[in-house]
Amino acid sequence: MPPFDDTNADIVLRSCDQVNFFVYKNILLIASSVFKDMFSLPQPTVAPDSSPVKSEPISQPITEVAEDAKTLDFILRCVYPVEEPELQQSDIYLVLEAGRKYDIKGAVKAAEAAMLALMDKNALAAFALAVQFQMEHICAIGARRLLKQELMEIRSSSSSEVSYISARPIRKLLQYHGVALKGRSWGPCCQKDERSDWFAHQDVWDHLKEAEETLPLCPHSEAMLSPWWPIDVSCESRSSDSRG
Repeated sequence: MPPFDDTNADIVLRSCDQVNFFVYKNILLIASSVFKDMFSLPQPTVAPDSSPVKSEPISQPITEVAEDAKTLDFILRCVYPVEEPELQQSDIYLVLEAGRKYDIKGAVKAAEAAMLALMDKNALAAFALAVQFQMEHICAIGARRLLKQELMEIRSSSSSEVSYISARPIRKLLQYHGVALKGRSWGPCCQKDERSDWFAHQDVWDHLKEAEETLPLCPHSEAMLSPWWPIDVSCESRSSDSRG
């Protein structure tokens, strides 16, 4: 398919479903640091008679990639001087994954734009995609957009994207939905921080943090009640008594 059927190109990328893409190496070297590193290594070739692709003999070096033809076609169009096709919801994940894998910024931007556009049609699906790729800014947009939906709609969603994320971000989304009207803002959901699962006044977290730092030095119940207690000889003697 044009423009990737130009036999004057100097390399061939072969998709996992055995479609050949004739491309110009210099374009890929400029667009992708990953391809630049890849092509700095000796490239194996596939003999025409052993190739599973039924076509004219290929003289260019062939590089096999893990992406299917549809995904490869899209990310290559993001770096070629041609018009980008419209990205469908079902293709966002694969394009974003490939864009990040090959460091093709145009593909990543196109996928992000498609996710933002998806907010108007299926905010929960866009939120789930953002969670999978740890894109907090899009998670926050999705969480705010989902305030327009009833909690039961979120809980009973059958969106395929939601099935690929854990219960943790969904639980946090439901918690946010329940407290947003009280003025609480959205916080990170992709970080592995257990405290982000719970809602409490900042003084509580400050108290627990101080206790966490004090207890190793003064393993005594009073350190938990008063974690700001200065560590002195009397504290050390109390901890010795408690061990004895």
